[in-house]
Amino acid sequence: MKTLKSTIKNLSSNWLPAIALCTIIAGCGSDKESEGQLPVIDVAGAYSNITTVNLSEYASAIDYIPLETSESSMIQGDVITMSIAPTSEGVVIYRTISNQAPLHFSNTGKFIAQIGKNGRSKEEYNFIEEVCTHDNFIDVVSYDKINTYNLNDGSFAENIPTGIPEHEVYRYPDGTYTYLSTDFKTKEDKIIILDPKGDTITTRLIKEFEIDKPSAKNLERAEKAEKDGTVGLFLVRTNSPNLHTGMNSPFLLFNEKDTLYTLDKAAQIHPKYLVDYGEFKPGLYWNSFLFESDKFITGRALFLFKNYPNIDENYRFIYFVYDKQSGTTRGMKYDEDLKSAGFVNDLDANGIAFYPKALVNGKMYQLVDAIQFMDIAEKSSSQRMKEVATTLTEESNPVLVVATLK
Repeated sequence: MKTLKSTIKNLSSNWLPAIALCTIIAGCGSDKESEGQLPVIDVAGAYSNITTVNLSEYASAIDYIPLETSESSMIQGDVITMSIAPTSEGVVIYRTISNQAPLHFSNTGKFIAQIGKNGRSKEEYNFIEEVCTHDNFIDVVSYDKINTYNLNDGSFAENIPTGIPEHEVYRYPDGTYTYLSTDFKTKEDKIIILDPKGDTITTRLIKEFEIDKPSAKNLERAEKAEKDGTVGLFLVRTNSPNLHTGMNSPFLLFNEKDTLYTLDKAAQIHPKYLVDYGEFKPGLYWNSFLFESDKFITGRALFLFKNYPNIDENYRFIYFVYDKQSGTTRGMKYDEDLKSAGFVNDLDANGIAFYPKALVNGKMYQLVDAIQFMDIAEKSSSQRMKEVATTLTEESNPVLVVATLK
């Protein structure tokens, strides 16, 4: 969903000690974990269980697809800031919190179309919050509206005014939209459900959801953390929820509640997993990524520097995978060439390490800068990577790496 936007929203809040205290109180709870009612994603345990996670455990094939480079298809900026929206024909590459036009490429990397254009008219978007693909169309969700375009040629198809400013979104296959929005005046988070025409089905304030009461032990830990000054800067507003894409419905994550919920079309939440931060709470929280398949969930957690200044910089972000069958959570090894942790690519003769930017319909997608791809190919024993690298230059578009799940 919205990594940068969520961060901005968190940073823009008031840094009140009382809020920080409440954050820790709510986040230290482990009563439900001891009851064993829900599966536990052991994020803390992943840090002590950093190991090789082979891509072949979950995937059966991997492909390297160079994206066509031309004046009209040039992808600008760092690939780290890019997002991927798979389509029936290929992928759309886009950047949230920007005015750059999304670009549609085929499954073979051929450029298909630029999607719409930036502007203030009814047929244009003025600030991309998110994109959602469906059938032969793409919805560009921007400030207070949803614009629909044809994927084949990028032409305008429909405009739906929403009147909803800052938000995170999830689109159901039937066109129903779930918005997670913040009221600018009250600073209150709320869930808004829209039908396919943009009419409001229901609205619910996040504060209406039941909150677990802290135990005496957790209260003591929270008060001690505040007194010792160990409350991390970015933890102060982690009571702001985040919306993530699950297989069949959106996930709602409250870091300080240590629970991962699913959210239905009636704006009701349902506990799905417990998230154990163990001894690292406060100071460790789920950050940005959440991808789910029928066999696993993978995500990323951040050790705040203020709380843990001595953590190895390669593992300040812990990339982990939770296996649904075994119930185990493993941390992924850092790869020096990729400059990130990820799955070890044992499908292709020690090919490039893999961590997804998207997981949809049985496939995972990764975007790799052309220069980085060429450097890794030179050191790798993968003949397929070497062949693709010969078609690239320093000015080439990124390479799309696609892993097909079992």
